[in-house]
Amino acid sequence: MSDVSCDIIIPVYNRLRLTRGCLESILLNTDTPYRLILIDNGSDDDTRGYLENFAGSRENVTLVRNATNAGWVKAVNAGMDLSKSPYVCIMNNDTVVRTGSWLAKLIKILQDGRTIGMISPQFDIKGRGMYKGSFVETDYCRGHCIVMKRELMEKIGPLDEAFGMGYYDDVDYSLSAVKAGYIPAMANDVFVEHVRNSTFMSVLDDRKISELQERNRKYLESKWGRRLRIVFIADHGIDLPKAEGLLFDIARRRHYIYIWNTGKPLGFPHTNMIEKRYPVVFSAVLFPVMLALNKLKKRGKRYDGVFYLKRGFNAGDIISGIEKLSKV
Repeated sequence: MSDVSCDIIIPVYNRLRLTRGCLESILLNTDTPYRLILIDNGSDDDTRGYLENFAGSRENVTLVRNATNAGWVKAVNAGMDLSKSPYVCIMNNDTVVRTGSWLAKLIKILQDGRTIGMISPQFDIKGRGMYKGSFVETDYCRGHCIVMKRELMEKIGPLDEAFGMGYYDDVDYSLSAVKAGYIPAMANDVFVEHVRNSTFMSVLDDRKISELQERNRKYLESKWGRRLRIVFIADHGIDLPKAEGLLFDIARRRHYIYIWNTGKPLGFPHTNMIEKRYPVVFSAVLFPVMLALNKLKKRGKRYDGVFYLKRGFNAGDIISGIEKLSKV
């Protein structure tokens, strides 16, 4: 059991059945001292009544009521303003905690890792057990459930309200955390199930959801650049610490990395790195064919750049090249 407290911020807009399931799963599986900060975004009578009864019967629940739906981002920021605990959790109301002591486990990872500033649990049961250890570094923490250090929140401030109702705000916040010197991570043994898009679908139709996603994607790219798919061909005898520093730097910028390795496996653990080892005897023929076929693919599906990790490679030149590609 953790000896620290956490504020759990949950915006709610209708979806009574899912909201009840979310809150009951927190009550059942949380043994860490916590306070629930529920932001009611103008829910219907049934949901509003349930939230009032729920908050009225518990001392560790704060309920804020909005007359209209202010959107997920503004609701989270309102909860952040009320938060005082050393750890803060942002959570969707269409989630279900499936792991006992989930919050204590997530906080322990934050406590043990000085540079880890925020962490998400697994959101899809298929992802469980994919990586060794209690956590793996990731490109961004998924907004369905994020636990963060208060020092991070105070350093980078609230979520960017230009993202409106939501989508990509969690990516933006994670990139801001990386810029501030913190690392986003994903827990390997904590599972919080997410019924994706449930709340959005109750507010917007498919067309408007797509328009919101596209608008926010463009806004994110205007701030941070375009996300790339990059191939690194790794030769024998490269400087491993130097290569590790370079590849993690690039992955932390949200780019996908595909490592084609003809030597000893690098084995760098990050959700955005995929490594495949090829025999040297085949690589001289196989790699050119693979890259030629790549040029025939559409832009969104092909590799955006190819870089060679040879002895004495220049990390600065590679980073510069990737930054130029990202702005195209």
